[in-house]
Amino acid sequence: MAEVANDRDQGPIKILDFTKLQLFTPTPGVQGVRAKLSFGFRDGNPRITVFTNDPNDTTAKGIIYAGMLPEVFEVFLAQLDTVIRSKEEMKQVMDCYTQRYEDNKPTGERVLNSQVWVGKDTDGMIWISVTAKGRPQIKFTFQVSDWHKLLKGDGTPFSESEASRLAALAHMNLLRQVYAHMLTQYLQNPPAPREFGNRLATPTRLKPTGFDSEGGKGGGLMFDNDVPF
Repeated sequence: MAEVANDRDQGPIKILDFTKLQLFTPTPGVQGVRAKLSFGFRDGNPRITVFTNDPNDTTAKGIIYAGMLPEVFEVFLAQLDTVIRSKEEMKQVMDCYTQRYEDNKPTGERVLNSQVWVGKDTDGMIWISVTAKGRPQIKFTFQVSDWHKLLKGDGTPFSESEASRLAALAHMNLLRQVYAHMLTQYLQNPPAPREFGNRLATPTRLKPTGFDSEGGKGGGLMFDNDVPF
């Protein structure tokens, strides 16, 4: 990753999914298929992307994404930290807006593109979900790899909730470091002004993951007041 970012002949990284920072879970209602949540980077900004892998989910090729400014991603991490520290079941959500484009031109209409949920369930497991209107609602749980087992000093294993908390903390700490590194590399090797201007509009011209809006210059509507987990 660092070698690519430092190679000026290749230009700035425009989009990258962190393959070592991904979560998987069975796709609801589809046997033998897993959905994937990937943390990534696009045009200098953090992005969380869900690949539903649901054959019935044909909108945006089965992709639900949430893009954030770097400082807003820190707010998201603060939300995750609050959930991790909670001793009770809880959930928090962040609405992620974009601007509607028509014929590659901004309409001035702000639309709600997706929502990022983080929570702790009744079993104490820490989870995350990225949702959009009319799309599958998929819960990804933070868990330690099946290839590792956590034991206490007396030899007793960590409970699933204790391990989930540690896994969520590990992701939070790693994400903070990785994004800081990627942003530094991006700023040290910025795209040409004309290229950057063109790419600024690229995420908003992507096929929407599913949104509501009020039209004009109004704000988007919250399309999901809750998630079923």
